[in-house]
Amino acid sequence: MADALLSVKDGRDSLPYSRPTTPDHGHRVGVYGLGAIGYNVARNLANSLSHLPLVVYNRSPAKSEKLANELGPNKITIAQNPTELVNSCDIMYALFSSKLTHTG
Repeated sequence: MADALLSVKDGRDSLPYSRPTTPDHGHRVGVYGLGAIGYNVARNLANSLSHLPLVVYNRSPAKSEKLANELGPNKITIAQNPTELVNSCDIMYALFSSKLTHTG
């Protein structure tokens, strides 16, 4: 069967058709928890994502606002609560310091 799909023309293997590339519509990425590790992860993600702003949530809004001020409004969107963060993201990273952080 593989021989039927490949044909030799001018010394090159070729397929009878080629698959077009999948368009990247962008995925919304979120970070829950901006502690010692989460803050740096969020900053690195925000700087590497150019198509959509990173969505962040932290229990204390001051850290979210600090990150937004550092990177600018085009890089960060602050979710008002965990539900908003989860519902607005396709991919989410949760970075907690302990089990008690997210069970309250």
